[in-house]
Amino acid sequence: MKKNKSFLLFIHLFFCTLFTLPNLAFCQVNTDSILQVLEGIENVSQKLSYLDTVCFHVKKMRYTDGEPLFEVRQELSTYNADYNSNLLRAIEASDYFISIFYAKKGEAFIQPFYDKLEDIEDPLLRIEVMDLRAAMYGDQYQFVPAVEIYQRIIAMYDSKLEPAIEISGDVYRNLGKNLYGCARYGESSIALNKAKEIYLEKNDSTGMQWTLLELGNLFGQIGLHDEAALYFKERQEYIYPPSPTSKAGDYANLGRSAINQQRYQNGLVNYHKGLAQGPFQGRWDFIDLYLYNGIVECHFFLNQLDSVNYYYDKMDKKYDDLGRNEVYEFLFLQSRFLNRLSLNQFELAEADGMVMYERAGKNKDAAELLMLAQFFSELYRKWGKYEEALSYTDEYSELRDSIQSSNKHQALLLYQTQYETKEKAIEIDKLQTENELQALESRATRNKFLLGGLLLLFGGGLIYMNQYFRNKVARTIQIERLRNKISADLHDDVGSILTGLAMQTEILEQTLPEENKGRLSRITDMSRSAMSRMRDAVWAMDALKDNWESLIDRMNEFASETLLDKDIKFQIVQKGIEGQTKLPGELRQNIYLIFKEAVTNILKHSDATETEITLDNQGAAFEMIIHDNGSLKEKNYKTTGQGTTNMATRAERIDGKLTTNYKDGFVVWLRRPSI
Repeated sequence: MKKNKSFLLFIHLFFCTLFTLPNLAFCQVNTDSILQVLEGIENVSQKLSYLDTVCFHVKKMRYTDGEPLFEVRQELSTYNADYNSNLLRAIEASDYFISIFYAKKGEAFIQPFYDKLEDIEDPLLRIEVMDLRAAMYGDQYQFVPAVEIYQRIIAMYDSKLEPAIEISGDVYRNLGKNLYGCARYGESSIALNKAKEIYLEKNDSTGMQWTLLELGNLFGQIGLHDEAALYFKERQEYIYPPSPTSKAGDYANLGRSAINQQRYQNGLVNYHKGLAQGPFQGRWDFIDLYLYNGIVECHFFLNQLDSVNYYYDKMDKKYDDLGRNEVYEFLFLQSRFLNRLSLNQFELAEADGMVMYERAGKNKDAAELLMLAQFFSELYRKWGKYEEALSYTDEYSELRDSIQSSNKHQALLLYQTQYETKEKAIEIDKLQTENELQALESRATRNKFLLGGLLLLFGGGLIYMNQYFRNKVARTIQIERLRNKISADLHDDVGSILTGLAMQTEILEQTLPEENKGRLSRITDMSRSAMSRMRDAVWAMDALKDNWESLIDRMNEFASETLLDKDIKFQIVQKGIEGQTKLPGELRQNIYLIFKEAVTNILKHSDATETEITLDNQGAAFEMIIHDNGSLKEKNYKTTGQGTTNMATRAERIDGKLTTNYKDGFVVWLRRPSI
């Protein structure tokens, strides 16, 4: 009879599992059905066995509403005296909650075992518990205890575990992530590059893509936005098959980087590229919340207020779909602040701003405080409270200067750390080469003295050539670093002054008598013009921009900011252009300035509605053709004059020739030898 009952129970569990688990293929788990099946099972061990099967699939598929199942299983585990089984269940549950971004909920499962680590005999299980606890600290922005745990884990591996197991790159990657959270940027760089080295050695593309993401975040955090962007783009090379979700995350990071540089049009392009990767479902269903937040901010500072309202409504609906989760509240408040400000709901916007300001102050988040100072300056300027606006403008300038100064210091430390790490690697390579040469020499001497002499001579030549090329590379790097430093100093110091000047003159313009506003407006225009020219100079000086991709991005940005504003459509056609191909700085600068002058002429003198820019580097010649559809009826269009002369002079500097003519529209044609 007992056997029959057991058999019937087995059949019951089999069919319940069979008809319940297929539901896991959807975004939600049928939790109620599973718990209902569980109530029909009397034996605790069999209940646990059933839940073990279900929880395994829930964790594997990372479904977001399996929380009650893990909680019930934890309660049942108290009746089970098997310590190791309960430990493995706690590890599985904690890992599940971390994977669905609810690290806080995983604490109850793992903390009892973390408090008594000495009771865990298996060192690898002990490390796994420590790793989960550290991950929970990091996800809750408690970076210091997370760093301490990861350092303890590394020390355990260094003490030679039995059985001996190589340390995972994940440990160094997670250590690096939490180190830059503590503002220990140099140490973070060392840890992340160590992780990168391990992943490359193991051919681990998944580890590489996450490490490159963290390196991008590290460089972005200290204001090295261009370097960060390179890491985000490189990361896509390790994602196969291509992942729309990962692309969307990288576009969001690139968009935020552009906002930090006040390049709102460029930011908008990246955020929309990210949005195009959707829809986002499952554990990644929150990504469009970040994208909507960035789009709202870009549209606000581009003064496209109807678009602010439109995308805020989309964000509000998405936030509602996510159950108004407090994890994303700060994003929602930022967008609601800007939406209310665009609707002139000043008091409501101020209330949102104060909530964010208090939180940022409590967390000592300098970047958030900088953003809020800019927000408040805009709020009080639109509200007509000019003293408060000036106060926050001053605070914005002070915070910006402080952050830029700190970032420059941290950037130098970071470059120094990377340089020292590279030097150590070169020294190791050199020692290995010398050891290999000595071994070759010793073996050759035992055989033939002549062969040994030849090998030694060949080895010496290799070392000499190696050193020659290293010195040459080092000199090139030194020149590029000098260019980058000058570029960064111009951007940080002069840019900060011009930005502050423009903001303050705009505010003062509201307070002056009408007869004086014209002069102040001209000062504002002059300062913004100076900012634009300075940005061109910074871009031309930056050695990191010596490639086709940077040139085309810059051309796209300028055309978007000028032509689209005048309802002139444009497209850039590329032929034979490889984005990452090296492009000498002087050549890049002159091509861009010829393009910029031609576009400016279209704005000033043509009645065009469309423009096509062609970059053709096929065959023996490079050509840039800028062709609009303007008519000859426009009397003011000039084919000669200072602008055309400047373009022709610049063409000659790069061994090129410039011609202008009319053929179904105005044409500017640059031709020079192939690049």
